[in-house]
Amino acid sequence: MTKRKILIPVDGTERSMHSLNWIKKLFAKDEIQVTLMNVVEMFMAKDTMIKDKMFRAKQSS
Repeated sequence: MTKRKILIPVDGTERSMHSLNWIKKLFAKDEIQVTLMNVVEMFMAKDTMIKDKMFRAKQSS
C-alpha cells in the first residue's frame, strides 16, 4: 500500500494548527506521509525598496 503524501503549510496560527488535528482524525499514521512547511508573510516597506534600488544602481555603475 502506498502512502498518501500530504503537504501542510503552517504559520503558527491556531487555524493552521487545526489542519494538523483534522489530518490526524482523517487518516491513520501508516496511511500518510506528512510534510510540514513553515510559511511566513514577507513584506517590504517602501523605504526598503528605495534603498535596494539605490544599492543596485551603485552596483551597476
